[in-house]
Amino acid sequence: MKAVKGCALAGCATFLALLVALWLAWRAGDPLRKPLPPAPPLPVPNAFDDYKRAADLVYQYKAARKDEDPADNATVRRSVLGYNAEALKALRAGFAHDYGLPQAESLIAESPYFGHCSALAKVLGYEAIEHEANGRYAAAIDSQLDAVRLGVDLERGAPYLDRELARSAQASGRARKFVEARLAHLDAKAATAAARRLEKIVAGETLPIEALRVDRAVAPWVLRDMGRQADAESKDPAGAAGAERVLRLGGPFLFALYDARIDAMIAWTATGEHGAKPSTPSPYPKLAPAGDLVGGVISAEVDRQWIDHAANAMFLAAVALQAWHAQHGHWPDKLDALVPDILAAVPQDPFDGAPLRYRREGDKYVLYSVGPGQTDHGGTAAQQLYGGAPGQVFYEPGPAGDCVWGVTQM
Repeated sequence: MKAVKGCALAGCATFLALLVALWLAWRAGDPLRKPLPPAPPLPVPNAFDDYKRAADLVYQYKAARKDEDPADNATVRRSVLGYNAEALKALRAGFAHDYGLPQAESLIAESPYFGHCSALAKVLGYEAIEHEANGRYAAAIDSQLDAVRLGVDLERGAPYLDRELARSAQASGRARKFVEARLAHLDAKAATAAARRLEKIVAGETLPIEALRVDRAVAPWVLRDMGRQADAESKDPAGAAGAERVLRLGGPFLFALYDARIDAMIAWTATGEHGAKPSTPSPYPKLAPAGDLVGGVISAEVDRQWIDHAANAMFLAAVALQAWHAQHGHWPDKLDALVPDILAAVPQDPFDGAPLRYRREGDKYVLYSVGPGQTDHGGTAAQQLYGGAPGQVFYEPGPAGDCVWGVTQM
């Protein structure tokens, strides 16, 4: 009998200890108690200051009718460009400096900055159209490269939601339906200069593993901001601080799930060679349907980053190929011919770390990445899922085909 009582007491003590441990873990994991992660050192001077001034100055035109679209209406376009002359000047002043995103108390409050910078990329698109209309094709390509540079910078240190806007800026800059016609008018000198500039821009891309680490660090602050925003917008006084209470109760458990998933994703991403996407499936811990949903969101975000990197690599190769064609009158047999006179290295496919696939076909060429499926289909374009900004395309993961420049808009 004494042995039974002893076992019961030991069991109760163990249970109480477990409860205390869970409570302490819950307190430690409270997203509203976590301090803001240490701020990384910022460059001095910082391009952010110029970009911020440009974002504050940008005039975002809203067309009332289709025939007033600045892309199609020269009069409206010139007016929009006139309004934005100072904004573009401030933006380009920033290109002389390195970029660092300052730490913010409210990440959601900073989102308008990214939205306005995305609008600046659209203005650069209008400027490129104006240059092209006046036969200034090299200047048109430069405007597009400015949009890519802006987007690459914005992605550095930005959390998930703002990276979407950064990528849309890049996508608007490399829109193939505009690029190809403009590239065809460049001479060898202008195309080589554009290729070398783009090579430096692409070298500054944010790798997916870096973005995942940013997401892990700032996610509690995004959740906190969402709760406070929901409280501020609540019309029911009795519901004040309701979202914050929900976060305090459920946040630690949600973030335990999120942290497990994102840690697995970081570990998996770190196994890739040369920054390429690992070929093995991601080792997600199986944490019930909600965990599968979280894992799927993270995986899709990483795939989108790699697809954008592939698109930028193909844009770089296309510009360099034009420089070769302008000089020799035909396309090269291999991308190796672009090195070292035009590029420092052959652009790599971020999905497997190998050089981009390329072949010459008479007066045309096929240029492609193997895409999320990581299987070479010889340049057969993958099924397009949906497009975002002009030039932004997402592909069906798996054995659907390749991401192809010159076939499917990138």
